[in-house]
Amino acid sequence: MERATIDSYISGKSTHSPVKSEQSKNAKLDSSDVSVESNKIFPSSKWVKLNVGGKVYVTTLCTLVSKEPDSMLARMFSQDGMLPSEQDEQGAYLIDRSPHYFEPIINYLRHGQLIVDANVSLEGILEEARFFGQSTIYRSHAGTLSKL
Repeated sequence: MERATIDSYISGKSTHSPVKSEQSKNAKLDSSDVSVESNKIFPSSKWVKLNVGGKVYVTTLCTLVSKEPDSMLARMFSQDGMLPSEQDEQGAYLIDRSPHYFEPIINYLRHGQLIVDANVSLEGILEEARFFGQSTIYRSHAGTLSKL
């Protein structure tokens, strides 16, 4: 059974690998094979690691910049914005904030809904949203605090 390699597919060449052992080698793709090529086409699909208070989050650049392009997170990774923070040994960008309150914010950026678990303070999340420049979250939910 013939199978085109990922490099052939990306480059548009029609070279196939008829050797079965070669097929086994190519069956499991390394993410670096695809990311280098896809970043040329879709730079916002670049994966980014954030170390927030000791907890590592992996997300795309698009997630960080699309909903709030003027936010701190977006500016950290924009070409004309501020420089990213220092990185840990694994290459994750260090952010000295609480992961407890950051997680609902990153999930909001991913899917557009602020979901607050029972053990997480909305006030803490809104303070982090304000710090990170996530004005949509802050404006949309600040009134909820007065009702509690």
